[in-house]
Amino acid sequence: MKNKMKLKNKLELKNKLELKNKLKDIISKSPLIETLIFVGFVIVSGILCGSFVNELTVANKIVWKDSFKILPTYLIFIYTFFIYQYNKFLYNERMDITKFSDEIYVAAYVKKSLYPELVESFKKDIRDGNTDNFNKFDDLIDIKALMNRDNKDKGNDKL
Repeated sequence: MKNKMKLKNKLELKNKLELKNKLKDIISKSPLIETLIFVGFVIVSGILCGSFVNELTVANKIVWKDSFKILPTYLIFIYTFFIYQYNKFLYNERMDITKFSDEIYVAAYVKKSLYPELVESFKKDIRDGNTDNFNKFDDLIDIKALMNRDNKDKGNDKL
């Protein structure tokens, strides 16, 4: 019974991570989607602030002492938390991208990504008796060539 629960929890976590990665890809690869989310935040901010002021206004005067007695105050706090989470997501995404401007990081990332394939290739070479390529790992991957490719934005948004 416990094993079934653990398996179910692992599957739920895996599904959540897949959904998070899909959303991350959609938002980070499309300036249009990012702009629409920003516009949505602006509209919701206006509505919440308007309702906040409306609730505080009594006889054409704002009664500030009632600020924490009304629902819009708490909705604004919750809304601020959501904006923080979204901005944190954007910040982390941009920081992940800037890591790739560092040649050493890119070299390590590419080597890590290719490591399983290279190990299999080396195992095959060992079985075949070829040991010439073992000291040429760095020569297999030309990082400078990878980083100097023309990767300019062509203005094509992906939706």
